[in-house]
Amino acid sequence: MNNLPPISSPTGAPSPFPEDPNINLVALAQAQKWVMWAVLANISTVLMALFLQSLLSNPNAASASMLLLFNMLRLFIAIGVAISIWNLGRALKIKLAWLLAILSFLPLVGLVVLLVLNSRATTLLKAGGYKVGLMGAKL
Repeated sequence: MNNLPPISSPTGAPSPFPEDPNINLVALAQAQKWVMWAVLANISTVLMALFLQSLLSNPNAASASMLLLFNMLRLFIAIGVAISIWNLGRALKIKLAWLLAILSFLPLVGLVVLLVLNSRATTLLKAGGYKVGLMGAKL
């Protein structure tokens, strides 16, 4: 006689999310790799901002133009992060991937979105037989 509760699975651990057999693992691996590179670029801009803040302590015309160029670079990288999150959401077959891309512009919310999507992608890629490292899956 089996004494398992009615809501437990036969193996004892429920699946974290329903697996879609239509997910293209190669596209998912590429999208995850782009997200990792975008996050690395975003972290580098934060470090550059800290460096520029200490460097530009005396305001003048040259520092104002350098600061403007740097802020434009940060904007382009933020747009790149949003596009890469949208691509990862599409690869995971998430219907509201555009909303996740918009949420990536909010500092802490974007980090949570990124962690959840990366976790889902890593789980699917490992289940598909890929080795997933720090910068994504090895193609």
